[in-house]
Amino acid sequence: MKARFYLLGAILTVLNISAVNAQKQFATSPTFEENFNTKKLSSDRWGIDVAEFKGHNVYFTNKNHSIRKGILTFNLKKKNYKGCAFTSSSIWTNPKNYTIGYGKLQIRARIPATDDCRPAMWLCAVNKTNGLNFEIDLLEHWPGQGPTKYQANVHLWGTIKGKENDHKQYPLVIDKFDITKWHIYTVEYTSTYIRMLVDDQEIALWKKGQLADWTTNIRYKLYLSLACSTTATAHPDKARTLPQMMNVDWIRYYKMN
Repeated sequence: MKARFYLLGAILTVLNISAVNAQKQFATSPTFEENFNTKKLSSDRWGIDVAEFKGHNVYFTNKNHSIRKGILTFNLKKKNYKGCAFTSSSIWTNPKNYTIGYGKLQIRARIPATDDCRPAMWLCAVNKTNGLNFEIDLLEHWPGQGPTKYQANVHLWGTIKGKENDHKQYPLVIDKFDITKWHIYTVEYTSTYIRMLVDDQEIALWKKGQLADWTTNIRYKLYLSLACSTTATAHPDKARTLPQMMNVDWIRYYKMN
């Protein structure tokens, strides 16, 4: 019995040390922090898409998001506008002033999960590196997944191992919790791994050797958007669960030490 307790104690000690070491990798104070305490998004921090989302029957405007009581809200509406059947919002961090590299990014958000909408939070490389574009999807929700499923992903586009115009992706379907409730979504990006967590629980891990190519310390910008789903795009008349909203409470990015 004592041996079991000693073994359990040793395991817990190792786990605690690992957790402490993981925390020490990242700065204690955020380099970028957004709490949405202003009435409008700052142009120094954010860009706003004002354009048609090609092939998706939705037009992104600067009027389909709002800030109230410290919460950023995206509004997807069934509304004919400039040849599209829907309007919504898509925003991104201004890469002239802020980029995301090695470190930890956290987003507290509440996500809609109907078959008519396609919410997404992702990191997109600011520039090609060695002929490659990189993308890290923290969350992308697809029709039929319901409130407890979504997809996390890592994408590579471009010349991969000598093959031009190639595309590799490494998707994982997450099925652990209700995304329509508030959660903290985290991605850790380092020289050896990409790790995702929800409410401090690890839900995805890609190690350097698992990816077809790995370029060090890519600089990213963060995208947040709420588009209509592929089914709503094809059949606007059947989109009966709109309007829908996506809420974001805060965003924090911590550099690596």
